[in-house]
Amino acid sequence: MIEAFVTSPLQLAVAFALDLILGDPRFFSHPAKWTGALVVPMERALVKIFGRTVFAGVIFWLLICLGQGVILLTLAWVLPQTLWWVLGTWLIYQSFAAMDMHRHVRAILLPLLQGDLAQARLRLARIVGRDTASLSETEICRATVESVGESACDAVIAPLFWAAVAGPFGALLYRASNTLDSMVGHRGQRYGDFGKFSARVDDVLNWIPARLIALLSQPYRWPTIAGEARGHRSPNAGWGESAVAWASGARLGGANFYEGEQLQGPVFNPHGRQADQRAIRISLYWWWRMVITGVLLMIALCYLR
Repeated sequence: MIEAFVTSPLQLAVAFALDLILGDPRFFSHPAKWTGALVVPMERALVKIFGRTVFAGVIFWLLICLGQGVILLTLAWVLPQTLWWVLGTWLIYQSFAAMDMHRHVRAILLPLLQGDLAQARLRLARIVGRDTASLSETEICRATVESVGESACDAVIAPLFWAAVAGPFGALLYRASNTLDSMVGHRGQRYGDFGKFSARVDDVLNWIPARLIALLSQPYRWPTIAGEARGHRSPNAGWGESAVAWASGARLGGANFYEGEQLQGPVFNPHGRQADQRAIRISLYWWWRMVITGVLLMIALCYLR
C-alpha cells in the first residue's frame, strides 16, 4: 500500500512523455470525469439530508475525494507490483494537461491569425469562465494569456508537485479536489456554504505550487509578483497571471464580465503593452518553460525522497 504514496523519477518521466505524445484523448476515462460523474447524485443526496450547509460540503468532499483515495490504496495493496506501476504512472499522466492546454491556445491563435474573431471567441469559451461573446481581439488575447498563467498551477505544477510529494495518491487526490472546486467551489447562492470546504481545500493544495511558478518564472521579480498576486480574489490564481504578464510584456487583468456582471480584478504589469497575438506566442514559450522546469524539479524531488 505504501507504493501509492511514492512516485519514482521514471514514472514521472514516462507520465510526461505520455502527455507529450497523447495529450488528453477524449476516448480515455479521465479521473476528472469520474469525479464529475459523482457530483450530482452525491450533492442531491447530501443536500436532502443536511441542506446546503458547510457540514454537508465537508462530507461531500470526504466521500468523493477520500473515497477515490481509499479505492486507490486498495488497488495498490492487491495488484501485482508491475501492474500497479503502470496504473500509478497512468494516473499521474492523467492528472496534468500540458499538451492539452497548448492545443487549446493554438486553436484560439489560428482563427485570430485569419481574422476570424467569432471562431476565436467560441474556442476561448472552452477554457475561460468569463463572457466571451462580444470580446475584442485585444480582450481575446488578454483572456488567453491570463488562462495560460492561471493554468500553469492547476494543470501542471500542482499535480506534478503532489505526485512527487504523495505519489499517485497525491496526484489523484489533487485532481479530484481541483475538479470539485471548479464545480461547486465558486461563490453563489447555490454553492456558497456547500462549496466552501472544497474551495478552501483547493486553496491549500495550490498554495505552494502557485508560488513555485514565480520562482521558476522570474525569481528576481518575486516581490513584484507577490505584491500583484495579493490583489487577486484568489490566494493563488494571481501568481501565475502576474508571472506570465511580466514574461510576455503584456498588461493583464482588470475588468471582466461573468454572466453579464462586471467584476474588477487587479492589473498585472500595469505599464506593459496591450495583449496581442505576439503575447499569446510568448505565453506558449513561457508555458513550456514552466512545464519542463517543473518536471525536472519534481523528478529531482522524487530522487530526494
